[in-house]
Amino acid sequence: TGYITEPPTTYYPTFNPTSKEEPTKNPTRDPTPKPTPGPTSKAIPTPIPPTEPNVTRRPTKSPSKFTLPPVVTTAIDATSVTAVLSDGFENGLSGGFPWHTSPDLPWTTYASDKTEGSYSARSHPVGPGENSDLHVAIKSTHGGVLYFDFKTDVKMPFSGCYINIDGESKKGYTFPKPDWIEMSLPIPEGDRVVMFRAWAPNLGKPDADSGVSGTIGLDNVSYMPNLFEGFESGKVEWDAAQFTGDGSWTFDWTN
Repeated sequence: TGYITEPPTTYYPTFNPTSKEEPTKNPTRDPTPKPTPGPTSKAIPTPIPPTEPNVTRRPTKSPSKFTLPPVVTTAIDATSVTAVLSDGFENGLSGGFPWHTSPDLPWTTYASDKTEGSYSARSHPVGPGENSDLHVAIKSTHGGVLYFDFKTDVKMPFSGCYINIDGESKKGYTFPKPDWIEMSLPIPEGDRVVMFRAWAPNLGKPDADSGVSGTIGLDNVSYMPNLFEGFESGKVEWDAAQFTGDGSWTFDWTN
């Protein structure tokens, strides 16, 4: 008769790429196929462009309005600095970096506990509701990193300490550490004020002995600016950059 009497052995599920329905698990076929079936061709689905995931993006933080402390009158001008700057308090709080301290409970140099040289800087002991601050202002074009040795002899709920940049807390301790800690603090570009503060909450005079001095220490401070070289001046501005090997580097003004 010219009809196929045996069913085909391969079934192709029906799939509409533009439909929201799932592919047919049990596909149906015409029980009475045509007399002379031609070659079966698969339908090519139309590609569906990927949809963007529903991601909630964090809003851009607007710059905060930071009020410069009245005691801060000078700053480290690192806009043209290409080498590390350092201060170990060997000449007091005014011999190296332009340090500024709170007048009522000032920081002082301290010879009995340090990491290098003869002196370190130490905060004033604090009582309930008091704080002893040490500031340094840094002005830079590309930012940098402040390195320092830090000592904490505070203990909550009697006293604590923290380190701020422009009024925003970056590091802090609520317990004493017997040894000095090597620390680093990224400094953003622009005009920034770093503050080291020892403080005590105003909870009244505690009944128990804290067992700590309520002070913090600082020593071996250095600032390394972030360096940017565009060769725009026709020479290498970095003090530490050197040419080695055969031949010499040149500045190409055409490319």
